[in-house]
Amino acid sequence: MIHLKANAVGKTKREYIEDVIDDCKLIFNAAFADQFFHDDNLKVAFCTSADQASVFEEFCGKYFPLYLDEKHSRTDYFAAQAMTNVPENICGVLICLDTPDEGEIWYQIILHVFAFSRKNTCHM
Repeated sequence: MIHLKANAVGKTKREYIEDVIDDCKLIFNAAFADQFFHDDNLKVAFCTSADQASVFEEFCGKYFPLYLDEKHSRTDYFAAQAMTNVPENICGVLICLDTPDEGEIWYQIILHVFAFSRKNTCHM
């Protein structure tokens, strides 16, 4: 049985989402009976609408250089974006903290992002 630890009481939105991500790693890995997401291959960055473009550039420059081409927007609205770097076996999540999304909806958002990442890197 998986014990979920995310509880928003007394935490910042970022701290709560970090706990949700840890819970979602457990949920996702248990569902697929593997260790698809672990600390070495899952990269997470946080931004706000004010610093979204610069955080995107820095995050992608470090882990996901293919996302720096012009097809990928640095300024579109999002709650969370999934990114993959198949040659390096890295998955990433860029999360915007000033979206109106709150509470348990973050489980749905993060699990959706994880599913996208697994679909695009199924050999990990």
